[in-house]
Amino acid sequence: MRKFIALLPLLVFLAFHAIGQNQADILKVDTVTYALWQKGDWKNLIKVGKQALNSSIDFYYLRVRMGIAYYETKNYHAAIYHLEKAYQISQQESYLKEYLYYSYLFAGRSMESRIIYSTADSLLKKRIGYKKKNFIDEISLEYGHRIVVDDKAIENFPTDYTAPNDGFQEITRSLNTFNIGLRHNVFRKFSLNHAYTNIQKESFKHLLVNGTIEEIDNSKTSINQYYLSGNSRVGKSLNLLYGIHFLNIRYPVEIPYFSQGNIFTTTETISQTDLVGFMSFYKDLKYFTLGASGSFANLNSAVQAQGDLSLALYPLGNLNLYAVSTASFQRELYSNRKYNDELIFNQLIGLKTLNFLWFEGHITFGNLSNFVTNDGASVFNGIGIIKQNFGGRAIVLINPKLNFKISYTYSQIESSFIESLNVDKKHNPIEYNNHSITGGLVWNL
Repeated sequence: MRKFIALLPLLVFLAFHAIGQNQADILKVDTVTYALWQKGDWKNLIKVGKQALNSSIDFYYLRVRMGIAYYETKNYHAAIYHLEKAYQISQQESYLKEYLYYSYLFAGRSMESRIIYSTADSLLKKRIGYKKKNFIDEISLEYGHRIVVDDKAIENFPTDYTAPNDGFQEITRSLNTFNIGLRHNVFRKFSLNHAYTNIQKESFKHLLVNGTIEEIDNSKTSINQYYLSGNSRVGKSLNLLYGIHFLNIRYPVEIPYFSQGNIFTTTETISQTDLVGFMSFYKDLKYFTLGASGSFANLNSAVQAQGDLSLALYPLGNLNLYAVSTASFQRELYSNRKYNDELIFNQLIGLKTLNFLWFEGHITFGNLSNFVTNDGASVFNGIGIIKQNFGGRAIVLINPKLNFKISYTYSQIESSFIESLNVDKKHNPIEYNNHSITGGLVWNL
């Protein structure tokens, strides 16, 4: 105890010396970064700021200046990181909110930008641009056409093919898709999306009914779909998406009947309704976004349970270069209690090539059958199994509120004869290729 008392003056002196030294270092860093900020020397400001933080020197205006420096160099993810640090200390300065608003916006985090906008004063809202409350905040229109370029799969189909039990086999000739979608920003932390899709499909069908072979060269199927989802901001940069997707499939069938000793046929339309439900979480972090989702569906007389994990990377801290990797596990359950498991991996890479032009490429590994993607908005519910799937998309920014998208996808599909009462039993595999082109407009109001 006496030794401690004897050393106490020395300890106090060293403590005050350290504090004084730290204050001197803070003053030096403050002076240098302020001068660099005035000159607009963003590269050196970032360099000095990193050195200061590595030396445990941290203060409000250092974070502000580093955030602005990263913003000016278009690294919006790093800008958000430092501006948020400053915002936690003080939320009073209008220009800080302005930089944070645009950093969120240009990083693609629109809901976070809306939250900042809602806290802005009238002068800042005027600088940003007054946003009146719209009933509709986004409209999207899309039309797609898919065709089989080579008809050999149909021309060479064994017309006398029979199977152990009744069933059918289908090869798609063409498919036309129309989609209209709407987004409503209902509250600052909640948005609602919904879409209607109409699909018209023409197919070759080979049927076995009561042991009798029947072929329909051009069978027509109509599919009407309605998609509804909500997006809730449940935490800081944490979003919960949830929703439901209705699919109504209508197709004609010929029903035989006897009359006055003769056999006749009449055409009836069969209506089948399938359902998909999903839930997803997304967490935005510096340079990447983590996602986890699950879906449950009853497509094509089976039940599907699916889980997805995704990682989106933004190496430049903006939307000039990005990569999204998604791994999925799907289990399909049949009425006879059998099941089939699939592992699917999808990779997407996007690149900005001009101020108004982006290109994306994607490829999928694994078998796609009754598969759900894009947060429940896209459903691969065709009868065949997609064995290969890859393509690309161009996004053209016509003006800040309007963009045009055009995409191409190549698919290799395996068609099989499916038994009517045992949909897990498949025979006579035939592969054919599909090519699809889709164009659309997205208008932000």
